[in-house]
Amino acid sequence: MNELDRLLGHLRAAPAPDRLAGIDGEVLAAVSARRAGSMAVSNASFALVAVLALFVGIIGSGVTQPHPMRMPLAPFGVPSALAPSTLLAETP
Repeated sequence: MNELDRLLGHLRAAPAPDRLAGIDGEVLAAVSARRAGSMAVSNASFALVAVLALFVGIIGSGVTQPHPMRMPLAPFGVPSALAPSTLLAETP
């Protein structure tokens, strides 16, 4: 580890390269150029997806089953004929 510490000390003491002086402006220019190019694509993509979703919704609401089968509503399975609630409802 002493060798690594010595090498890092030399790196810290060395002056920064002159090319790094203008790196901030170049990075910010590249980010703004990329953002400007991607926003046009993303807005067009969003519009296309929104129109597609609208058409799928309209078509999906128009397609219905001709005679829907009605199923009894029983959350825990088919109700039994011998359940206490059915036996109490009967009058002799």
